[in-house]
Amino acid sequence: GTSTDHAAWFDPVFVNAAGRKVQLKSLKWKSAKSGWGRIGFGVSAAGSALKTHDGKSAPAGLGTHAESLIIYDVPKGAVRFQATGGLASTSQRGTVQFIVNDSRPASGAGRMSKEGDHAAPNPQILLPHVAVKALVDLKATEACLSAVNTEQSKGALWALRLMHDPKGVRGLMDRYSSSRTNGARLGILTALLRLYHKELPYDGSWWWGTRPDTHGPYYKYGTWEESEKIRLFVHEAFQSGDLALRSALVRAVSRHRVGFKGINDTVAAKIPIKPADPTVDLASIAAKKGQIGKMSIEDVLLILKKAKGDEAKGREVFSRQGCIVCHTTEKGQPLKGPFMGQVGAVLSPEQIAESILKPNASISQGFATVQVTTRDKKAYVGFVTAQSAEAIEIRDIAGKASRVKVDNIKERKELEISMMPAGLADALSIEEFASLVAFLASQKG
Repeated sequence: GTSTDHAAWFDPVFVNAAGRKVQLKSLKWKSAKSGWGRIGFGVSAAGSALKTHDGKSAPAGLGTHAESLIIYDVPKGAVRFQATGGLASTSQRGTVQFIVNDSRPASGAGRMSKEGDHAAPNPQILLPHVAVKALVDLKATEACLSAVNTEQSKGALWALRLMHDPKGVRGLMDRYSSSRTNGARLGILTALLRLYHKELPYDGSWWWGTRPDTHGPYYKYGTWEESEKIRLFVHEAFQSGDLALRSALVRAVSRHRVGFKGINDTVAAKIPIKPADPTVDLASIAAKKGQIGKMSIEDVLLILKKAKGDEAKGREVFSRQGCIVCHTTEKGQPLKGPFMGQVGAVLSPEQIAESILKPNASISQGFATVQVTTRDKKAYVGFVTAQSAEAIEIRDIAGKASRVKVDNIKERKELEISMMPAGLADALSIEEFASLVAFLASQKG
């Protein structure tokens, strides 16, 4: 058995061909051995009065513990053994296997079944295990983080989940946004779940028992300085993920015993699935001419002071004009380019309007377009959305993320032009443009 494995044979009897029953309690066993606790009628393995799992008294039941071996001589004329096997004197969950043999098991007491998969030789795991142990001992956090979302990601995450390093936690969170598949995202989230708890130092107030403890992954655990950040991040990922990711995360939370409230299958099914970003032809949008495209910037800014925009309509324009290709406005969304969720707290409505109409006139700090050339003759143009001593993450205008190792960068420079194409607002009416500006001005984090 495993976990809460106090067991009992309830109402055990031998039955002959005529249906006559002989209670097991009236017979004397030849031998009885148990791996832990007591064996007896009406008594549990812990020595208390024997009861069923729902609290009913069972004086005729034979209480024992998994594993155990109890041997009886079968009464003359008996044709079958009849009993109810189950957990005893506990309301907790557990597993127990009951076996009746007509001969003594060859493996002896406490060895009534074949060993499981854990006993099968697995030499292939030895080298990876040694490598991971070495990385942990070397505290190679940066090296492991640089391998996340690469072909070495599995081993890197294996090592990182054993390193309770704030830098490692932050690095995993940074790399989550650049993960392109649910499998990669779940790997990072699983590592963070493992890091939520840590083993507490032994303080002398408790001691290990002699029974195997299989609940893992920690024996005596508690939270640490990064636990709350991990909890909030996992909840945010749960809310923003699709149904497949949410369902997988529910299982991972249960498996790692972190007990996060609000992460379960019921909640997962109720969260609306966010539609995928539409494919947008920015060049086609920029080629269209409306009221804005026929006016000077100065005239647009003058009229904008009198026009009253509608924030709800502005949100629609933000999507229709392709702004969502490069920008996000809500925290928790995968970062693409400059985050617009706080732009209203940084720029005035006039500055927002001018930035849209003349994207190259004034490029705000953090919105600069970066060009990176690598030693292996590759070029990247986009926004730097994450960086460390080991690597940078750069996203192009389509939102595609690329990870470039620092030691592979030959040249990195900021361009004087914006990656945002000019003319994206030219097809708008004055009302539509005013609404777009009003929507962005309302984004204050």
